[in-house]
Amino acid sequence: MDTIKESIGIISSAIIGSFIVTASKRNDSVLVIIVSLVAGISCSVLFTPIISDHFRVSSNIENGIAFILGLVGMAVISILQSVLDTLRSNPKEVIGFVKDIFLKDKTTIINNNYKDEEK
Repeated sequence: MDTIKESIGIISSAIIGSFIVTASKRNDSVLVIIVSLVAGISCSVLFTPIISDHFRVSSNIENGIAFILGLVGMAVISILQSVLDTLRSNPKEVIGFVKDIFLKDKTTIINNNYKDEEK
């Protein structure tokens, strides 16, 4: 009985978290809203038990985690959608951005910060 209550709590928290973000997006099409809802709920329902077990969270906090993951799951989908749109329109921009992040010379940044601290 407790596991059914916990599952219902997680699912309802996921739905509420996903719905709040979706309700704020009035310019999106119906399909994007439905996909966002499903993505938020899915992320929440799938990852709440994993996070709870990993961090050894009590069952009282699981609903809050599910709510937050419902909000975050939809944000991740929006970010991925923006990246894909940019990649379709200008792939060199995305590739250059990734190169800047991973291949940038970090010693220059460290040396400049060190010189600033000496002043």
